[in-house]
Amino acid sequence: MKIKVKNLKGKLLEFDVSETETVADLKERLSSTLNIEISSMKLVVLSKVMNDDKKKLVDYGIKENTTIILMVKVSILTKKNHLFIGV
Repeated sequence: MKIKVKNLKGKLLEFDVSETETVADLKERLSSTLNIEISSMKLVVLSKVMNDDKKKLVDYGIKENTTIILMVKVSILTKKNHLFIGV
C-alpha cells in the first residue's frame, strides 16, 4: 500500500509499504532517505504519536494513502530543551 510522510515544512514523501511493516521499519527507511537519526524522529498519525516501534503500521490505522507527520527533535544551542521541527 502507498502511504505519505509529510514533514512540518510541507515536503511530502511517498512510500510503498506492506501491512506487516512496523513503525521501526518505517523509521529506518526515513533515516536512510533523509539522513536523520532514528532517535530524533517522532511520527504522528490521526493526532496519535506512533511511539511503539514494535507495532505494525496497520495497528495505528495506517491504510492506503494515509499521511503520517514526521517531526524531528533538535537541540537548540546547548539547552536541554528540545524543539520538534520539520526537515
